[in-house]
Amino acid sequence: MAEDLEATATLTKGAGEREGEGEARGAMLYVVLRAGRPSAGASRHRLTGEARLGRGSRFRAEREGDRLSLKLADAAVSSAHAALVPSGAGHRLVDLGSKNGTELDGARVTEAPLHDGALIGVGGSLLLYRNPTRLGEDRDSVEGAEPRGLLTLVPSLEASWDKLRRVAASTQTVVLGGESGTGKEVTARAIHALSGRRGRLVAVNCGALPDSLIESQLFGHERGAFSGADEARDGLVQAADGGTLFLDEIGELSPKAQVTLLRVLQEREVRRVGATGAKPVDLRLVVASLRSLPRLVQQGVFREDLYARIAGLEVELPPLRRRREDLGWLLGELAKRRAPERELRVEMSAALYLFRHGWPRNIRELDSTLATALALMDDDQLRREHLPASASEGEEREGEEREGEEREGEEREARRSAAPAAWSPSDQALHAELVTALEAHGGNMTRVAEQLGKKRQQIQKWCRRLGIDPTRFR
Repeated sequence: MAEDLEATATLTKGAGEREGEGEARGAMLYVVLRAGRPSAGASRHRLTGEARLGRGSRFRAEREGDRLSLKLADAAVSSAHAALVPSGAGHRLVDLGSKNGTELDGARVTEAPLHDGALIGVGGSLLLYRNPTRLGEDRDSVEGAEPRGLLTLVPSLEASWDKLRRVAASTQTVVLGGESGTGKEVTARAIHALSGRRGRLVAVNCGALPDSLIESQLFGHERGAFSGADEARDGLVQAADGGTLFLDEIGELSPKAQVTLLRVLQEREVRRVGATGAKPVDLRLVVASLRSLPRLVQQGVFREDLYARIAGLEVELPPLRRRREDLGWLLGELAKRRAPERELRVEMSAALYLFRHGWPRNIRELDSTLATALALMDDDQLRREHLPASASEGEEREGEEREGEEREGEEREARRSAAPAAWSPSDQALHAELVTALEAHGGNMTRVAEQLGKKRQQIQKWCRRLGIDPTRFR
């Protein structure tokens, strides 16, 4: 979704900090699918000037001054295929006479302005254009030494992952937020892997524990403590001794279980149900909740003293729709786990579906969709026919944010298609340039005038003549 910025950063490296925000923003280009093969990896690149796309024997990114050259190991890409040419605060996509053509959001183009979130198809490869966005350093690969759960190409998410790496070796509690299916348990396992703790990670879904057995299962019980307790057993907390205890949906714990957990954390010991003595326990706690814990405290559902005890580093995991930059390599990781003997290839129409879908159930839904597709495929090629009938058919739109994103997308499309075909090429080009500048500057006419080197009155005159309403961009 395009971000509402008062001003757009220049595309010069190191420039582009917004007032009061202190972070560089500008244009980034992501190679999200190389030659249709998710296993081939993904990469990101700053756009400080023009970018050229072409074919090479292997993937490589080269820079000469502000010019970026991306060589894709894709037989369907021409040696000189397409270029992203600076235009105002953004870029224009230009086909360089390629054999197989260049696509923008699934439609073949010879030249067109790019918008934030644009999907560029060259041969069997798919690229994602982001502008304005938080800038990150160039990365030719998503690979890293850290656990798979802490890999990303999204600069803002990298910053969160860096905080997790810093606290991983401590005993500090980590609180993970975010929608269902965003990978909280995978993240907890990554934290545990970096912690160096000798014990194991024990994952507990608090919402799935029966109320009648929750204390017994968490804290253990003595023989005869209740009907059916034929032998003494350690609980899940004791099983995490020396390791990490991951409590998913901690907000679902009963009031009584919350009291017992608070005592465990305070005294660093656990008392089985029916026991008179306690055993010492050494554990590191990672918790997750769909619902806001501070809000649950205000509602009297969650104990304030327990929240104060577990409140540590809080990290919100973004929904998949906010990290489309990672979708290609995530698909590759899921495919390796689901079908390690197969080399998954994704047809362009299927790739466009995957990147356009809202994924309301996030990575879990992506995994489920892939599992069904693998069962339907006769070969290793994922085609559109192997995917659900519609990206949104039969679904309720979930949340105000997604509705806002869709409205903005529809409005953007309406703006871009507003130029009558009967206009002269120069008027069509001017219309596109004004729309791009107005989107970049949130309808701020003064900023647009500064960018285009014209007086504000001239910009107003052009807008009136071309039927552009600047207030629609605010």
